[in-house]
Formats: sequence, structure tokens, C-alpha cells
Amino acid sequence: MKIDLTGGELCLSESRPLRVTGAAGLHVHCTSGTIWITTANEPADIFLGAGQSHRIGSGRLTLIESVGQARIRLEYPESGRIMKGWSGRLANGLCATRRPAGDLLAANAP
Repeated sequence: MKIDLTGGELCLSESRPLRVTGAAGLHVHCTSGTIWITTANEPADIFLGAGQSHRIGSGRLTLIESVGQARIRLEYPESGRIMKGWSGRLANGLCATRRPAGDLLAANAP
């Protein structure tokens, strides 16, 4: 399934990490709340508050999790395009229903 996240945000819930692989160069923008980013084999974790961003430096497994409720936007800066494989409609639906991102994404996995 190919989904486009044009201008959308994902709502994250605590203890429900979003699993991202092969995302070197992806910018993660925290638009509300606080998020925790950890990448396999990297010595430090990253914590972002609303308005802060982080660039994922490798294609290794990265987990993005909220501390409480949080919203994020994912974007590749070199092209300004939103991350392929996501949907603005999906993201908006997640925010509207308060359904954890991990649950809905897992349910739609091939």
C-alpha cells in the first residue's frame, strides 16, 4: 500500500512507538508534546519538545515514541516532500480518533 502524508501530522501515544527503518535524512518535527527518538547502535537518545526537529542520520531501526500525547510531522528536507508511505488522511484520522499510530499502521501492514 502506498500512502502520501501531504501536510499531515501523526498523533502518538505513550508506550506505542512508531518503528521507522531506512529513513536516513528524514526530519522528525515535533509539533506538540514531547517525543523520544532512539536509533539502533547510536549512543544517545534524542528528546524533542514542540517546535523542535531532529534529522535521522542512518537507515538503522529508529523508534519514535511520545512522552504522554504528542504530534509529529515527517519530512525529507532536500525535496521538501513529506515522507512517502504515509497518508495525510491517515494522519488526520489518527489525530481525530486518538488511536495510537502503531496500532493503525500495524493493521494496514502487508
